Amino acid sequence: MRSKLFVPASRPELYRKALNSASDSVSFDLEDAVKPEDRPEARKFLSQFLDQMPLNSQSQTKDLIVRINSLESDDIRADLQVAVHPNIQIINLPKVESKEQIIELAERINVIAAKKGLKNKLAILGTIETPKGLRNAHEIAGSSEQLVALQLGFGDLLAPFNITTTDMSIRQYIRLQLKMAAAEHQLAVWDSAWPDIHDSEGFIADAQAAKNLGYTGKSCIHPTQIALANRIFMPTEQEVEQALAIIETAKNSQHGASQYQGKMIDAPYLAQAYAVVEQIKKYQQKEVE
Repeated sequence: MRSKLFVPASRPELYRKALNSASDSVSFDLEDAVKPEDRPEARKFLSQFLDQMPLNSQSQTKDLIVRINSLESDDIRADLQVAVHPNIQIINLPKVESKEQIIELAERINVIAAKKGLKNKLAILGTIETPKGLRNAHEIAGSSEQLVALQLGFGDLLAPFNITTTDMSIRQYIRLQLKMAAAEHQLAVWDSAWPDIHDSEGFIADAQAAKNLGYTGKSCIHPTQIALANRIFMPTEQEVEQALAIIETAKNSQHGASQYQGKMIDAPYLAQAYAVVEQIKKYQQKEVE
């Protein structure tokens, strides 16, 4: 997932535009982007739209996500009835603070899916946006096989404590913490949004910093950010050429470690090279479809 475009579920006029965009995924938001009094109508809009879509018509090229409200909210029951749908691949739980929340969500999703006759288990994306959630990230990352990724929400995490949300050193420090927690359980990590839609330079710098820490993609709050995210999180031609050369060098080596351009290549570097090749194949295939 290089790019994830947020769409307020209360704005049905934006649904089709989002699906026709170049983003890898679209997240229909029932949480912060929708006023509490507008959520019943937003759920109605989204439910009607999903029901009218041909089954799995968008899943071949995009992951469709629904960001629900917290498990403790009055909206959760109604949110899940809409979100557990054959055209939805991922349910995003905000403000995750414990492994028990992920486990509970997985159980509730699976019960509803069974009642609706859905065969595939929906995946879960957990958003870490509180100090407690960040402290418990290691346990959260290993909570459920349905949890496929973690992501950060810098605004909610930092702003209440008068911490600058766009300071790069702060963002990198927190990103590294989450990356280590996710890496222990082989989970992907997706990056938080950049809040200023007019600041392309800031978005690019922030996305590149996230990529440097092994993040696979970034949230976008405006369509103009999609192309930037896709370009940054796509392996460059130079990265692909180097990965292929490393793989070829390792194949021809008689030893556990080999050398490429004066650098030692062992198992971790070889695995990274294979990951680059698989990533470029994946996105090339998407473009063909």
